Amino acid sequence: MPFLLWVALDYKLPKLNLPGLGSETWTNADFEGKATMVYLFASWCGPCWRHLPAIQAIHERVKDRQDLQMVALSVDEDQEELAAFMKGKKYTFPVMVSKEYAKQLLPQMILGQTWIVDKTGSIRLQRTSGVGGTQAEVDEALYKLNQVSKR
Repeated sequence: MPFLLWVALDYKLPKLNLPGLGSETWTNADFEGKATMVYLFASWCGPCWRHLPAIQAIHERVKDRQDLQMVALSVDEDQEELAAFMKGKKYTFPVMVSKEYAKQLLPQMILGQTWIVDKTGSIRLQRTSGVGGTQAEVDEALYKLNQVSKR
């Protein structure tokens, strides 16, 4: 299966002050100094489910690094249901929650897309489909994340 294209962008993240799934709050400062992969999803989005194991795998590979991170942006409106979904599936990647922020960020909100944000908080790469479940797709996404971190 051929890889889907990543589109090069230069788009600064809008002001960010979003609740996380735990007690944390995500701000633009959380994106400074590290490259970040962001995956847009909802717990009720069936097509997103096939990407989530890959998102978890990427999180596992970068969670101890200071220069890279993986975070999901959920448009779920019920945080309790989202927390139950994450726990039930044993997903541990961090999640920011805000449907309004996703609408502000994107002219068309297509669930399942992935972005890579650079160390200055600018979106550099976008893929309208998430990372698939194969090891090759996970490796390719990590390669892209590493490339952006070196800029």
